[in-house]
Amino acid sequence: MNGNINTIERRKKVQRKQLEKNIAVFYLYVGFGVRLIAPIVVLFLLQKGINLTQIMLLQSINAVSIVLLEVPTGAIADVVGRKFSLMLSSIMLVAGLAMYVLTHHFYAFVMAEIMFGFGLSFKSGADSALLYDTLKALKREDAYASIQGKAQFYAFLLQSLGSIMIGYLYTVDVNLPYMVSIVLISISGVATLFFTEVHKHQVKERPHYLRHIKSSAITVKNHHQIRAIMLYSVFIYGIWRIGFWYFQPYMKAVHVDAKYFGLLFAIFNVAAAMGSRKVHLITRRLKEKSLLFLGALFVGSFFLMGMTRLYVGVVFIAIQEFARGIRRPILLNYLNEHITTDKRATIISFTSLCENLVVALLYPFVGVLMDQLDIVQLHTYTGIVALIGTIVLYKHLSNRLKDFM
Repeated sequence: MNGNINTIERRKKVQRKQLEKNIAVFYLYVGFGVRLIAPIVVLFLLQKGINLTQIMLLQSINAVSIVLLEVPTGAIADVVGRKFSLMLSSIMLVAGLAMYVLTHHFYAFVMAEIMFGFGLSFKSGADSALLYDTLKALKREDAYASIQGKAQFYAFLLQSLGSIMIGYLYTVDVNLPYMVSIVLISISGVATLFFTEVHKHQVKERPHYLRHIKSSAITVKNHHQIRAIMLYSVFIYGIWRIGFWYFQPYMKAVHVDAKYFGLLFAIFNVAAAMGSRKVHLITRRLKEKSLLFLGALFVGSFFLMGMTRLYVGVVFIAIQEFARGIRRPILLNYLNEHITTDKRATIISFTSLCENLVVALLYPFVGVLMDQLDIVQLHTYTGIVALIGTIVLYKHLSNRLKDFM
């Protein structure tokens, strides 16, 4: 009898060590899972013969491909395994980057963006679900925002350091930033091999794929808190992504030389890293109001950038980047609190689906506005929309969370 008890205890200790290892692997996976192309992506595509209209069309195609696969891949992560899903994600992201290096044709870039969409879909939901379930098994759910933020901190630091050298690498060979990104994503992909699945189902225990998606959809439909968090998350994602595509046109409008873009993006990533590192303090101090604080950062940045045509206006981009650093840990922390383990990746994927559907619809419209309106004034108009949306949606979310309590 004592022997059986000792065996069980040993198994529990081994399992706990494996789960604790997941946290270290998660840092490696997220830390190296970055693409160092943001400072030069527009310049790169223009050099490859792609015009601005086609660039925004490519972003819409990427978002649509994510929409089409988001929920199915989330269900695969829940039913087959998060580790398997993350491995596939890394393979597809590397393939997409390689296609960018090897081609000059628009339709080949379309295929590359679709491949990116597939890769991001397999990643979306699976990474955060694996981390949250690991912490839940270790009875450390309260550490989620801190660990997610710390992992993003490492990623943003690497992006910051990379942004400094990417400008130089681009002048040597326009493909070098993409080739360096291939190496980093490959390292991240290798890290997935060392994850331990938290809940291993036997084949006979796995729920039917379509039935699982339907069950998760019913959960979202019937759960007011989940719907409210998803709605707010979609709104924040939309203004964040739109703001990102304003960056380079705004920097040109306020007369910042393109040679400084890499250095500026390095500074922006430091701001994002600072946000990720301090997110646990923000959530601990502000609690529910951290959600309002998140929206207020974007609103403030848009208005401040809309008030200046001097090069110092780029400083206010750092506010949006700080918000980028805290966005995912804050929103996913609230969402995860209301989701059961078996549906976690699928419901997170529902959220990502809605986010990408919104930007897929908005990008062409935003592209027209960027062509027709002054980019500085456009920041003011976007700030007004962001302010109204933040107030209305936060009030709705706050009421729903109070109902839950």
